[in-house]
Amino acid sequence: MAANKVETLYDADGISIFKSDSIVRMDFVGPFTLKHLKIARQFGVTEVYISTLSFGHRETLRFLLDLPELRGIKIGLFKPKDLRGLSRFSNLESIYLDLHLWLLGDRIKPVDFSQLNWLRRVGIMLCKPFESILTCGGVEELYVMNDCDRRLRDLDLTKMPHLRSLRLHHCPKLRQVELNPMSKIRHLEVSLCGGYQIDWDRFGPDLESLTIGGRLKFPLEDVLNAPNLKELALIQIATLPSLVFLRNHPKLRKVTHFSASKGVSGDNLAVVKEINDRANQTG
Repeated sequence: MAANKVETLYDADGISIFKSDSIVRMDFVGPFTLKHLKIARQFGVTEVYISTLSFGHRETLRFLLDLPELRGIKIGLFKPKDLRGLSRFSNLESIYLDLHLWLLGDRIKPVDFSQLNWLRRVGIMLCKPFESILTCGGVEELYVMNDCDRRLRDLDLTKMPHLRSLRLHHCPKLRQVELNPMSKIRHLEVSLCGGYQIDWDRFGPDLESLTIGGRLKFPLEDVLNAPNLKELALIQIATLPSLVFLRNHPKLRKVTHFSASKGVSGDNLAVVKEINDRANQTG
């Protein structure tokens, strides 16, 4: 599938505006001003990236409310800010909240996401003030991180019947993930999630793509419990076990691996090559 063409609409004065399909994204440096607002309206911006610097001396997101048609908001913060204004962007389809706030989840004001009925794609540093995001029933893609308080143990996704892609990263105390009966997870990523073990009875039948990162807490042979798996990625696994068993997987067509610490044995390289060659043989 060809990548979407990206067109530069504006690039001056520290402001860049790009268009890809129906998305018009604005990136900028420094505080958001009336000039940014004017240019955003001129080019019909639908997505913005906001950093701590974008707030200037402000503590709230009120300065963005003059762009009520935004469909995508990405926020990266290294200081706590009042994000309650996010609840007023009723057209949001995607949201990404990356908070570099080490163990400062308790300093964040609660945000009510429950009325964002068009939300489809979510990336969030999950903590108690943001838990209402889990009530957004239209979400199809969810990326959960838990650095800001490291307290997440049980992840309740039962209100997300349309969920198809789930990424779990750095949730060191995670024990359980509960899905809606209607959810069919096609893509799953689990990395740096402590002792969490995948519920193969629930996830396995629908999985087509799986990424595993960090220390293994279960036998890698368990991936045979995902009979429809087509792609497997193994990232930063310090000691990679024998992959010979993967030859028995009926549909696996792509295996990738990366580790900065140790090389991969010749036997494992041979298995990976054999499986990746299947894609060429089947066309």
